Amino acid sequence: MISFFERWFRRLRKLLSRSEWIVKLLGLPEAEGTATTPGAILLQIDGLAHTQFLRALKNGRAPFLKNLLEQQEYELKPFYSGLPSTTPAVQAELFYGRKGAVPAFSYIHRRTGRQFVLYDHRAVDRVVRSLAASGKPLLTGGASYSNIYSGGAENARYCIETLNLKSFLRSTHPLKTLLILFLHIGKIFRVLGLVLIELGLAVWDFIRGLYERKNFFKELKFIPTRVGVSIVLRELIRFRVKMDVARGVPVIHANLLGYDEQSHRRGPSSAFAHWSLKGIDGTIKDIYRTARRSDRRDYHVIVYSDHGQEATESYRRRYRQRVGDAVRNTLSVGPLSKVPMGESLSEDAHENLYLRGKSYLWKGKENPPLVISEDEVRRIRVADMGPLGHIYLPLATTGEEKTTIARQLADDARIPLVLFCSGEAVKAVNGSGCFDLFSDRERILGPDHPFLAGATQDLAALCRHPDAGDLVISGWSPDRPPMSFSVENGGHGGPGSEETRGFLLLPPSLPSEKPCLRALDLRMKVEDLLSCRGRPQGYCPVRKRPSESGFRIMTYNIHSCMNMDGKIFPERIARVIRQFHPDVVALQEVDVDKWRTRRQDQAAFLANALSMSYRFFPVVEDGDGAYGIALLSRRTISDVRRGWLPSIPGKGDREQRGVLQATVAMPEGPVQILTTHLSLYPRERRAQMAALVGPEWLGGLNPEMPALVCGDFNAGPRSPSYQLISAHLSDVQADVQTDGQSGNMPPGGTFFSRNPMFRIDHIFVSRQLSVQAVCIPRTHDVQLASDHLPVYADLAFGESLSE
Repeated sequence: MISFFERWFRRLRKLLSRSEWIVKLLGLPEAEGTATTPGAILLQIDGLAHTQFLRALKNGRAPFLKNLLEQQEYELKPFYSGLPSTTPAVQAELFYGRKGAVPAFSYIHRRTGRQFVLYDHRAVDRVVRSLAASGKPLLTGGASYSNIYSGGAENARYCIETLNLKSFLRSTHPLKTLLILFLHIGKIFRVLGLVLIELGLAVWDFIRGLYERKNFFKELKFIPTRVGVSIVLRELIRFRVKMDVARGVPVIHANLLGYDEQSHRRGPSSAFAHWSLKGIDGTIKDIYRTARRSDRRDYHVIVYSDHGQEATESYRRRYRQRVGDAVRNTLSVGPLSKVPMGESLSEDAHENLYLRGKSYLWKGKENPPLVISEDEVRRIRVADMGPLGHIYLPLATTGEEKTTIARQLADDARIPLVLFCSGEAVKAVNGSGCFDLFSDRERILGPDHPFLAGATQDLAALCRHPDAGDLVISGWSPDRPPMSFSVENGGHGGPGSEETRGFLLLPPSLPSEKPCLRALDLRMKVEDLLSCRGRPQGYCPVRKRPSESGFRIMTYNIHSCMNMDGKIFPERIARVIRQFHPDVVALQEVDVDKWRTRRQDQAAFLANALSMSYRFFPVVEDGDGAYGIALLSRRTISDVRRGWLPSIPGKGDREQRGVLQATVAMPEGPVQILTTHLSLYPRERRAQMAALVGPEWLGGLNPEMPALVCGDFNAGPRSPSYQLISAHLSDVQADVQTDGQSGNMPPGGTFFSRNPMFRIDHIFVSRQLSVQAVCIPRTHDVQLASDHLPVYADLAFGESLSE
């Protein structure tokens, strides 16, 4: 009855959902697939390092993400960005499967001689064309928001690749826009309130910047940028993703930029940067809950950060000159003294390029081509945006000449790290001398670098990139504070220990045994999820036990695999069970060949998905299949016995009740197991329990052999039925120690799953078994899968603690 109201309430909420109404009124197509077809939502928090994420969790800036870790069994993994540690490189690897697709955020495209800055849609378009041969993009048929690339998505909004006036006008429909605004009038007022709050903070930050003698116009320009990125863009993304979930779009990737923008400006650990995480956390929470309620797809939500940021000091502030000027002055003597210098692609040059492109955009024209003159090609050029830069030489140089130039740059220009290719080797020069990158990687990157081997490999690959400079310069030093060649307090792009270390939150349905992952690993996981390739859809991680000895028993009323969101979804039940890796599972309310559950043999399906053997007892059989209890085991099942429990005609259930008994061969010895599902009516239930503990069943077992009884008793701890069995066996929930050190919970409810107030599912054990741990999982997946929560216990051979 409760599950009926739960499903009815969900249907009512869907009927009143604004997203559902907009999808219908705008005639947006629904994606192909069923309610149980897997889907993926990837939410990127741009620029948030693993260290800063942990700090945000500790300080309460990300309460929902903390809930995912502590309550929803999400797994936190370090995420290695690869090199360069920039969003264009990471997203190229994730979307297209190509490592090191670009050598930096800004570089010279050698074949055309153009300046490529990856907030220019023409440069991004050129990169995407070069990635087309890599295979099917990850977001094919999906949606892409606020990313560098569209990733092959059918619907790409606010992405650099599609950011031009023509695409904007094509996607804007005045009447539809007015309709959306009308349906979200309450949300609009909420967003306006957030804008006013953020505007006040931005003005205060502006005044603070002036007090610290920072550039007036840059500080002023940051006010609308901050409000636009931190509030307006974030809310647009929230709205768009929720609409896509309502349509059942198979894969969605959204990049939340607020923290990265603030971090560049004020530093990765600044209060303003961490303030933005609160809003990002709320957006993720809203999207996650919408995804969990979807009846068009089985969504799995992944949260990650593509890279971190280093707290940097500006090269310009430290040495009172741009790095391009320092290179010019340094190279005015030595092997390149007679070679003229070209324009440095410094921060100011990039800003002018951006403003010029934006001006042409709003005039309705394409940006002018960024062609370098032949005279410029014959000059030394420097691309130095962020903590990573490239120096391009117009003439061929030997390894010895590069070593001389690199030493000049390190000693005279005081550039922390200079790298270059010398034959097959990659050399690195810093203040301590000249080193081989692979042999001396600890002296170059630091002995405590979290990804020392991977960063070394990727740094070498970066130096060999076709569009890399003849010399690569970096602000990273393991012994001194990192530097950026731009004026910023937070930077990324180089091989630093923080800028290369993002984080990854994986749901329980997507486990990984690797200690850390990178974009290519994440891509493979999402591809496997969407294609269900290589394993059943119910695959989940293994919950490790306190000790290797003993065994794990679970009892679970699966409600005929009819989930609380209205889906008939045996795969989700399998996913829940697999997550906790029991040796034996006792199931109640199992359907076999019934019309209501699509004629599926649920016992056989679950046993196959979990690689277990099984025994089924059909307590109800009619012309429409069977319904009953089952026992699944990883170990050999023998001595199986089935039998009926007494009923009271006319005064009890219309449903017959029974017992399934078997002996399971554990490594330490055989265990006698009985499972049942007792009546809803107290008088009938008491008679059934009396029979269960009598000589025909429990009383007739071998007293020297361990035994346990489990199932849905429909009886709480104060009931007569419970008192009857507790006189013979020990309740594992009452037996286990809850001292706060073992990780065990105090006795808890199992029904109803959404708000479990009643403890009616039990495991009772004989004196030969001791209870090591007990758990009642309460993740969102578990709460959706059935109207009951599962109970599992870790048992060992030995005297019970209560004896």
